[in-house]
Amino acid sequence: MRIEEEALRVAKLAAKRSGKKILPLFGKVLAVREKESPTDLCSEADLLAEKIVYATLSKEFPDFNYFSEEHELVDKDSEYTWVIDPLDGSIPFISGLEYWGISIGLLKGNNPITGVIYVPRKDWLVFAEEGKGAFLNGRPIIVSKNNHYDKAIIGFDLGHRGFRKKDLLKNIVSQVEKVRYMPSFACATFGQVLVATGVYDAYLHHRAFPWDFCAGAIIVQEAGGKVTDHRGNPLDWTKKDNLFLLASNGLLHEEIIRIINRK
Repeated sequence: MRIEEEALRVAKLAAKRSGKKILPLFGKVLAVREKESPTDLCSEADLLAEKIVYATLSKEFPDFNYFSEEHELVDKDSEYTWVIDPLDGSIPFISGLEYWGISIGLLKGNNPITGVIYVPRKDWLVFAEEGKGAFLNGRPIIVSKNNHYDKAIIGFDLGHRGFRKKDLLKNIVSQVEKVRYMPSFACATFGQVLVATGVYDAYLHHRAFPWDFCAGAIIVQEAGGKVTDHRGNPLDWTKKDNLFLLASNGLLHEEIIRIINRK
């Protein structure tokens, strides 16, 4: 079995195993700590999911690098790097909103080659391998075919406090009167899944981290979509933070970039 194929199998196992384990904690009163701001939370569910994902992946791939939101960097000097968000959408999870998930991506060098996102409240297992297409619970998925910007559904999410007003004014207000609707669910993995399944025509996220996007990027691309930063450049996975993501069906990509970068 090829490394990529085996990695996808194990990532699916890790995502579902951790998701099922933390699901009973959803919406409950949890031990929660603030990290760098009141909007950056870590709960006992985050740590439990991290423990399960790390144990599952490191057992099968002990020589791979491991980069995660809730775990110190493990650098084995490998060309392969797991990029993990064990619970993306901690605020929705704690608050009782169902839009959260487990995100497991695999980089080969600086290129995402495998992605798995599990959304436990919907029991959605979404996955992709480079060159093999994207799937939801085993069924192929594709992005939308809408090429009319005025009919577009464009989701968005914001980063932590400090830049929200600036980002809203520049990237969201510039579009809000031009498109059909702009939802926000506070979960990057869920937003990217909605692009890959054709629900959203595009999704924009401000100032986040590689673990927020790595799995979703390959899934959107394999579903026929396009992923760049807000200026149309490829995402730089070597950056540790402050990533801007634009994921779309590809048909509206350049129009969105033009609008949000208009002086």
